[in-house]
Amino acid sequence: MYPGPTPPGQKSPVPIGDGLHWRGVNEFTLLQAACLWAGIEPLDSLQDLQCSPEATARYQMLTRAIEAGDLEVTHPNPAPRTVKVAAGGAHAPHMLVSREELEELAASIGEPPLFLCPVPTSSQADATEPGGSRRYSRAALDKWYQDRGANWPLSKPPPTREQDWEAAKSEGFPGVTQIAVRECRKTYAPSHWKSKGRRRQARLK
Repeated sequence: MYPGPTPPGQKSPVPIGDGLHWRGVNEFTLLQAACLWAGIEPLDSLQDLQCSPEATARYQMLTRAIEAGDLEVTHPNPAPRTVKVAAGGAHAPHMLVSREELEELAASIGEPPLFLCPVPTSSQADATEPGGSRRYSRAALDKWYQDRGANWPLSKPPPTREQDWEAAKSEGFPGVTQIAVRECRKTYAPSHWKSKGRRRQARLK
């Protein structure tokens, strides 16, 4: 399946504008990620990258990061998707990369692209439901997440981002968005919840 809000078919560069329709997507093909990083809607094929030198450069940046062990991609066909591509492994434009992986790469080079930035609206920060009825405040969500990290049992494995989101919905934050919970995790989660030992192992090979 081709991830994202629109199917392939774009053969010439079209700016993504504010990119809002991509900010809720959690998985991208390498080709999508390269184009979006260059500020254009995803092109149809790797050959179409010749229409955009910037997208070509971004694709090369992503493949170099894979080869260096700084970016992990997944084969799109296995179900469930458990086959990872290790450092130095092969890569292809249809392989998949998570938003989290791209965010970490962007942070490491100090260059967050537009499509990875959180939605800058108070409505999402306050997580209103359709119809505009406010259900909770961002301050309350922040406090809940801080308490969650502080009181988490040491003997229990850290929660995933998806588990954080499900817990927030069940703990009195109806309509909470994944983006809002993700921002809490980035700010308040204990460091070991976000550590990536697998990446360090990849570099040692």
